[in-house]
Order: sequence, then structure tokens, then C-alpha cells
Amino acid sequence: MPLSANSISNLFGAGTTEVHELIHFYDELLSHYLWHAGILGLSAMLVFAPVDAGAKPPPMKRAVILPGVLLYGFPFFVAVDEGGGVPMGLLAVVVLLVGLLLARRRLLRSHNLISFFFAGYLFALVLFVIWFLVTGGFPEFSGMGGSD
Repeated sequence: MPLSANSISNLFGAGTTEVHELIHFYDELLSHYLWHAGILGLSAMLVFAPVDAGAKPPPMKRAVILPGVLLYGFPFFVAVDEGGGVPMGLLAVVVLLVGLLLARRRLLRSHNLISFFFAGYLFALVLFVIWFLVTGGFPEFSGMGGSD
């Protein structure tokens, strides 16, 4: 949806008509929120899926999880900020982290997937906080550029 709406926007060009407003809504708002909701929904489904209590979890692979956390948390933060979805994304990160602490606390150190998502969203939360403190809000990166 973001790609098709963006293509339609490029086809119509700049303008201020109701059609341009509708294209902007689909391109910059609805499509980004649907995209981020899908990412968050898949994450929640994976970390809150039933875990077989009798199964022995595979050994923790911190050497794999740490780079994965950086490669997941940073792009998530960037996509949510640049996509204008901070209200939903930040709230969802906090809810997921609290939910994992309440419902999966005992698995945080032994379950690779739960550890990965918990640490990834924790890293994203830290980036949100830093970005807020540095900029005084959540401006999109593309809006931060100076004059050329």
C-alpha cells in the first residue's frame, strides 16, 4: 500500500485538492499505520504464543541475539519515526515490553525468540527516548535536513 499510494502521488504531482489530500492520507498515514501494525502484531503473536512447558529450550545464543537486536530495534525505530507512526509504535513498544515482563519474565533469559524481541523493543524504546531528548519531540528524519 505505501508503494502504490506513493506511485499515485508521484503521478498526480504536487497539489492541494481533495484528491491530493486523500492520496496523502493513504500514502503517509493509513499505509504506514497498517505496515507498523503488521510488524507489531506478528511480534506479539510470536512472543505470546503458547510455549511447551516440558520442552527444553535451545541454548541461548547471545552472540547471535545481540547483533539481531541491533538490526531489528534500530530499523523499527527509524521506520516508525520516519513513517509518522510514533503514537502507535511507541505505545505498542511499551505495552509489549510490559506484557513480556508480566507474562514471560521467566522465559526472557532462556527463550531465544522472546529474548530477541524483548531486547529489540527495549533498544527501540531507548532510541525513542534519546531522539525525544535530543530533538524535543519526534520529528521525522527527512524533515531534519538543513538547506542544500
